[in-house]
Amino acid sequence: MAARRGGGHHRAERLGIINAFDVPARQSLVYDLVDDKQDVPNAVALNSTLLNLCKLLGPAVAGFAIEQLGAAACFGLNALSFVAVIGSLLALRLPAYVAPPHPKALLGELAEGFRYVRDTPGIRFIISAVGLMALLVLPFTALMPVYAKDVFRGTATTFGLLDGAIGLGGVGAALYLTSLPPSAGLGKVMTINTFVLGVGLLLFAYTPWFWPALAFLAVGAFGMMAQTTINVTLLQTTVLPAMRGRVISLYVLVYTTALPLGSLLVGAASERIGVQATVLAEGALALLIGLLYWRNLRHTRAAAVLLAAGGS
Repeated sequence: MAARRGGGHHRAERLGIINAFDVPARQSLVYDLVDDKQDVPNAVALNSTLLNLCKLLGPAVAGFAIEQLGAAACFGLNALSFVAVIGSLLALRLPAYVAPPHPKALLGELAEGFRYVRDTPGIRFIISAVGLMALLVLPFTALMPVYAKDVFRGTATTFGLLDGAIGLGGVGAALYLTSLPPSAGLGKVMTINTFVLGVGLLLFAYTPWFWPALAFLAVGAFGMMAQTTINVTLLQTTVLPAMRGRVISLYVLVYTTALPLGSLLVGAASERIGVQATVLAEGALALLIGLLYWRNLRHTRAAAVLLAAGGS
């Protein structure tokens, strides 16, 4: 048993190391794949939304597949699925890579990336806000099993419906974001959807009726998916090309560190004040973070007006 646990830890460590290289590279690649840069926000939105949807819906599909086919067959099918991924990567035709004339050491490039984020207010704000959201709001999804069992007195089917409502909200966000015109103000859309997330959680928290609760949860998930995806989109479209990989890496670091810590925090809070009060507090915190987004949006617009006035 101990040997199996040790093997599991080693596999998790290897997966973490792989993702540390894979996720930033894959996110940065999206920008280069789009010929018309006006379509970058839609492409990034589609990529990020599908990725997040797979994370949400994957466990439900995996549970069904394991029950029907067994664990060994599922691992085999998962391995085969990478053939299509590798084939797609080999089929890509990208511009020739041009190495920088004076390459820096790894630590020097990392330090340069940190300085760039520190000295760029817009990028610094997005990454900081993402950390707050992942720490204080987004872990509400970890409380859905408790809602299914203790609040709605349901079964595994109840949990599946709650999880499905989150997935449905994510699908709606995907369709919405990919249909936005290039001229859409993403900062405004992100601010509005942060409020949508907060309102959805506030309405869901203490709703005693199951079906209205599913609707409110779907609304909150819509705001969550849209808000999370637009953060990545803004990073992709506003960061300097030379810094894109490093900034995305820092984004992933902040997000993947804050989210599990937030789950621990939310779990401890739910034990002290109850699961419904915890979700209510998360909704209120989402509204407060939405106010931060609104304040930053106003400052950004004011700075743009001043810059235009100075240029004229």
